Amino acid sequence: ISEHALGPLFPPQASLLRRFQSTLVIAEHNNESLTPITLNVITAAKRLGGEVSCLVAGTSCDKVAQEVSKVQGVAKVLVAQHDAYKGFLPEELTPLILATQKQFNYTHICAGASAFGKNLIPRVAAKLDVAPVSDIIEIKSPDTFVRTIYAGNIVCTVKCEENVKVFSVRGTSFEAAPVSGGSASLEKVTPPPPAGLSEWIEQKLTKSDRPELTSAKVVVSGGRGLKSGENFKLLYDLADQLHAAVGASRAAVDAGFVPNDMQVGQTGKIVAPELYIAVGISGAIQHLAGMKDSKTIVAINKDPDAPIFQVADFGLVADLFKVRAAMAPRGLPGAAGGVCGCVCARACLCARARVCVRARARLCARARVCVCARVCARAYVCVCVRVRACVRVCVSERASSCLYPNFLNLNHFGTNNCTEVLTCILKPYDA
Repeated sequence: ISEHALGPLFPPQASLLRRFQSTLVIAEHNNESLTPITLNVITAAKRLGGEVSCLVAGTSCDKVAQEVSKVQGVAKVLVAQHDAYKGFLPEELTPLILATQKQFNYTHICAGASAFGKNLIPRVAAKLDVAPVSDIIEIKSPDTFVRTIYAGNIVCTVKCEENVKVFSVRGTSFEAAPVSGGSASLEKVTPPPPAGLSEWIEQKLTKSDRPELTSAKVVVSGGRGLKSGENFKLLYDLADQLHAAVGASRAAVDAGFVPNDMQVGQTGKIVAPELYIAVGISGAIQHLAGMKDSKTIVAINKDPDAPIFQVADFGLVADLFKVRAAMAPRGLPGAAGGVCGCVCARACLCARARVCVRARARLCARARVCVCARVCARAYVCVCVRVRACVRVCVSERASSCLYPNFLNLNHFGTNNCTEVLTCILKPYDA
């Protein structure tokens, strides 16, 4: 990469400094595969300039080392294997990192801001007698980082003047490095003697067929508005149809609806999926801090003043238990059973003016169900009182008949020839 290409990332005075950078990324894995957040950390490390090395430590991690060597941007993979690294205890990994640092003299040491990184990075920094920088979201120069404080309400720029910069990286703020195209060299590292300060006994993990919460592309989260843990089955069914992970707000966790490993937020897990669906979540700042980087946010809440609507791209002000038929994909409990259909409401640009336009917002393309609501200038979405039912004839050469949802107590419409696009039939309906 030329200096000209890197120019927009850092100011000109940092160009000379970049040439002497070298970064050690602590790889997070399970001895079988690399944890996705490590790929985000590698992207952050590349922005520092200089050589990027990865340290892979475990009990039997040759397979992981081979995987890391193919990641684009990694120059060297250091491999250390010892029974003492079972469970990846920071008391055992820290001496290894210190010995590696002493041998190669890295200018930066970093890991992901996960439970693994948060457990390890402060200890490494303390042993090096430097101040760590935690949970960075941007790199301005090799010694200047951006991080959030006060649950994301304040973004601060931190200049680190330590000889060795030790920091953790928020994975959702950096793209994942390509997993192919790299050709890093592998080098064995001799582990130091075990510290013996702690012993790994066992771990009990929750098993699920759904994607892992922090790496899922679609996340469906529920809050206190679901009223009970039994009602979370609505979200489980929806998540199974969307191949999504299921999360929860702290209020739902504290109420005992779901276990705490599902918590999303400042004191839970940080997620940034392609689609985040918040059901019955008011949107406390602690929860927003954990999901506001999501690409598309859909919120369903019966309170039009709920803070979640301030960050949502699409919103529906309604009772979940009354609109679940409209939001459920085909085949889910409560679904209308139609082939395709939509519920359309008058869309009003309400700045205290009665200027209305028709608008449609697709919540789920796969479900072929759209819910259209009045869009307000006050940064949230509310449903108009007067609702119009828009019955659309589906287009399918294989279909011999078309049925439409009747959850608004409307008559069914059908046709024996579905190969032509027909004009929507609008029928007024008073909600």
